[in-house]
Amino acid sequence: SDNTAQYKQGLLDYLTHFAVRDLTAYQQLKALCTPEEWPALAEAVLAYQGQGRCKSSTYLDMLIEEGREQEVLAHFAQTHDLQGLKHYASQLCARYPQETADIFRTTLTQQAAAANCRNDYKRLTSELRALRQYPGGADLIDELVSLWRAQYKRRPAMMEELGKL
Repeated sequence: SDNTAQYKQGLLDYLTHFAVRDLTAYQQLKALCTPEEWPALAEAVLAYQGQGRCKSSTYLDMLIEEGREQEVLAHFAQTHDLQGLKHYASQLCARYPQETADIFRTTLTQQAAAANCRNDYKRLTSELRALRQYPGGADLIDELVSLWRAQYKRRPAMMEELGKL
C-alpha cells in the first residue's frame, strides 16, 4: 500500500541520514522488504552507518545480522578493542574460531607488553580466565601463559599472578 511504501522510505531515510542506537528501525525496514530488494537497501544502510573510523556497536550488530562476521573480525583486528571483541566473541567463534582466537592472542599480547603493575597483571589474568568459555580458549591460555613466562620472567608480580591461573 501507499502508506507502507512511505513508511519504508521514511525508515530508509532515517537509517541513511542518522546514526542509530539500536536495530529496531533496521529490522522494521528489513521486514518490509522483499528478499530481492533487501540487499541493495542493506548495503545503503551499512554504507552510511559504517562511516568513520569509530564503528558503533549498532553497526557491528547489523553486520552480524547480515552474516558479515568477517567484517566484524577485521574491525577488531584493526582496533584491538578487547571489550568489544568479548561482546561479539561467541557469535564470531561460531563461524571463525581460529580467526577470533588470533585476534584475542594479538590483543592480549599487546596488553601484556604494556602492563607494568600488579593491577594490570590481575586484569590480564582475569581476561585469560574469560577465554576458557570459547572454543580453543584453554589452549590459547596455555600458549599465552607459556610465552609470557618466558618473555616476562623478570616481572615477578606478573609471574605471581600467572601462577594463580
